Amino acid sequence: MDSKYEYILSFSVIYPDSHIFRKRLSHLLLYGFISIFVLMRFRVIFVESQKWEMMIVNNDAFFASVIDLLRDGKRVTIPVKGTSMLPFIVAERDLVVLEGVEAASPAGKPRRLADRGDVVLFRFNNHYVLHRVLDFAAGGDAVIQGDGVLAAKEHCTRDEIFARVVSILKDGTRPVDVTSKIYLLKVRIWLLASPFRRILLGLRRRLEWLSASK
Repeated sequence: MDSKYEYILSFSVIYPDSHIFRKRLSHLLLYGFISIFVLMRFRVIFVESQKWEMMIVNNDAFFASVIDLLRDGKRVTIPVKGTSMLPFIVAERDLVVLEGVEAASPAGKPRRLADRGDVVLFRFNNHYVLHRVLDFAAGGDAVIQGDGVLAAKEHCTRDEIFARVVSILKDGTRPVDVTSKIYLLKVRIWLLASPFRRILLGLRRRLEWLSASK
């Protein structure tokens, strides 16, 4: 006989009501297994939520053309890749509309400055990245982080910033005004909730999975 069951039987001899004891013990074990299962499921969600890809389009020739257009004063619409700007920008579904700022300000006009809260296109580690400006350091360098990134931040000079997002085309068609009060309120709430970002992103992924499985 298994040693676990020997323990239960021997202990039930001194328990006033062995039937009640076995029933309560079986319930306890069942609840324990359920709790462990639920915790492991959420652990998987949280671990997966950390696997965010940086929103990069690593095509130098493409971006050289984009920057030329921005310096000519044109707005440029581009697709994006990666998951680091969730939940506001969904890769391979949404498009972003850019205008030139800082190093790609329109030629012959006063330099446009990127502001705190702007989603900017900048050069980092030999890649073009699209993330949000959190602040500017005392020396003028930008402190930048993706909305879907848990901790890591980037730093760059203003001369490494080329554009900012002026509109997001949800599903490629429906425009979102990034200067609207509703959008800015959502961004502010999201930034304030940064300590809970892992949980919120994990729940979002879980809900998307449940929706897709229906």
